Amino acid sequence: MANLPRSKGFVQRLTGQTPPWPRSIARERDDKTSTKYAFDLEEIERFQTKMGVKIDLDREQVAALEDGSRTTLQIGQIGEIVRSLCTTPKSLFRFVESGAAELQPISLSLFVLNEDTWRLMQKKKDHKTNMLPMLTVPWFRWEPAAKTKMNPLGIRRDTHGTFGVSMLEDKSRIVFTGNGGDFAGLIEGRVVRRLIGLRPMFLPGTIGEREKVPHYESQLLRITIDSSESDCALYPIPDKKFDFRFSESPKVFHEHGLRIDCVNDSVHLQVGTRAETALRGETKILIGRSPIPAENSASTLAFHVWLSAVEQAMALTGGGPKPVSS
Repeated sequence: MANLPRSKGFVQRLTGQTPPWPRSIARERDDKTSTKYAFDLEEIERFQTKMGVKIDLDREQVAALEDGSRTTLQIGQIGEIVRSLCTTPKSLFRFVESGAAELQPISLSLFVLNEDTWRLMQKKKDHKTNMLPMLTVPWFRWEPAAKTKMNPLGIRRDTHGTFGVSMLEDKSRIVFTGNGGDFAGLIEGRVVRRLIGLRPMFLPGTIGEREKVPHYESQLLRITIDSSESDCALYPIPDKKFDFRFSESPKVFHEHGLRIDCVNDSVHLQVGTRAETALRGETKILIGRSPIPAENSASTLAFHVWLSAVEQAMALTGGGPKPVSS
């Protein structure tokens, strides 16, 4: 999709130049799209105090907050917060980098759609037409001891995943790094047991766990994206082609996340000490963060501001934002 022009105020503040185009009607419509999550008065006030900014609320939003209700924010309002905090391209890029470090834990799921990965999915016991993620942050894995009535697949989520961002603006690159899970294939459960250091389990009348399960290895991950060949969408609608069982919830990505869409050779991946390789086909990268009830509620709004900053940084380095999913 063709790049949508940024607003005059945004470009002028970041580059010192007045763009030669009028503000896009499509972009205006996107700016008025609301977040999927509603904020309360305490969240907004804490954020304003911490960051030293003022959110320009409309009458309906003010009335809802005064009545003790929650209110959504328009994407344009959140974008204006970013533009007030980041007055130069360099400050925007550094804001993206520092925000990732401060707003942990952040989740990532990377899906690769090509003939080889779809062929792999045919080995699954079920959901053969749904694509598993090839990479996840944090690490999701199959573990027999995790099986319960509520978790029949025995999926264990790591609680110590890390996520970082580097902006290589001179090369139009954005780099995501972290500790996470690397998809290593669909393997018989008894084999996975040996790989993760568990004793094989034999039940009377059986010869072990022959059912194939997704196997993810804990690895250091580095994902380099050519932002000039990518599109970014805030609050994406969950894709029915994806299998999110070994991943962060699609609801989290929809309410508190973004999606980056890439095509052939625009994403390079390095896993552990292996050589970097280009990903073939379509690559979809989802990034999000689930609100943590026990933490300062202002951090949820801070994360939405960070998401907007990522979208704007990618646009500034050549990536074209898609219309926001409704």
